[in-house]
Amino acid sequence: MFECNDKSALMRFEQAELDDPSPRKEVNGRVIHITRMDSYAQPRQYRAPEVILKVPWGPKIDIWNVGCLIWDMFEGRNLFDGIDRKDGVYRGRAHLAEMITLLGPPPAGFINRGNHENKFFSESVKGQWIADTEPLPPKTLEYLETSLEGADKQLLLQLMRKMLQWALEDRKTAKELAKDPWIIKHGLDCV
Repeated sequence: MFECNDKSALMRFEQAELDDPSPRKEVNGRVIHITRMDSYAQPRQYRAPEVILKVPWGPKIDIWNVGCLIWDMFEGRNLFDGIDRKDGVYRGRAHLAEMITLLGPPPAGFINRGNHENKFFSESVKGQWIADTEPLPPKTLEYLETSLEGADKQLLLQLMRKMLQWALEDRKTAKELAKDPWIIKHGLDCV
């Protein structure tokens, strides 16, 4: 929970919504507000960690998407599938376990921003994984990437590391990625 000592900001927001409501639409009986991005988004296998953990998210979830998509194009398989070994269906806990296997544990500050942290991580030992799923053995991008060799492989792995970061603030922007050596080398330069 967050504490709000100065309620004037909330009152200004409320008044602004009354005076000029934010754009919204109704889909299947559910109101979707353009400024309220807190529900699941993205195809499951490309879902960014902030979406699973219900951390406030924005455009950088698309950077995660594109990273997973590039991986799929080169490897012919999903980097993450989120399929739980126990029941064979998609579960956020299984998806997060795969991410932890590849990226290591998420930073505590990132975990604390989420609404589902207590489902996946301990409160008493911050950041300790407690979700009901088997831990997976650690893997590396180097081990999983089998389509490229040499400099091409290293450039792709560097690009992936810029895109697949736990925290949004650590993830590169589209503008920064447009100048990436792998993007430029493959004629995708869009600057």
